[in-house]
Amino acid sequence: ETFAPPVYEKGASVLQMLRLKVGDEVFWQILQTYFQTFHNGNVVTDDFKNIAEQVSGLDLEQFFQQWIFQPGLPSLKYAIFNDGDNNQFEIVSKTISNSDTDFYLDFPISLNTTTEQDSFLVQTNPDEWSSYQNSYTGGIISFVVDPHNWVFTIHNYNIKPEISYA
Repeated sequence: ETFAPPVYEKGASVLQMLRLKVGDEVFWQILQTYFQTFHNGNVVTDDFKNIAEQVSGLDLEQFFQQWIFQPGLPSLKYAIFNDGDNNQFEIVSKTISNSDTDFYLDFPISLNTTTEQDSFLVQTNPDEWSSYQNSYTGGIISFVVDPHNWVFTIHNYNIKPEISYA
């Protein structure tokens, strides 16, 4: 386990997920403020967390607890329902964990239709199935979950509902 992927990949992935959560501009402000405040000094993780909260204006306690201070990695379960007749879709999702840690995720979705390309963040949690609904124009060409692999998950399960009785 000393050389397992979480040891090397998790730090960079956590920074990418923070960037996803706060946005590019705020993320770079966090890094600049952190550097200006602590250069040539000693720090602990809480120093970085405090700067990130101060600059972003967000409460990042849950984020740091689940990704830094507690063990485990999540998997994501999701299903996408497309109502092409009404140009609407719904995504239901839930996280599962390989430990006792509860993971609350913001994961990106990329949507391509015949007339537009869009992306959005879907928030999900381990407690219940979360639902995200939206509409679009044109026919759907594709949905891509986490197109740039920014969310550090063990696996993403696309659940394909089946009608077994009608």
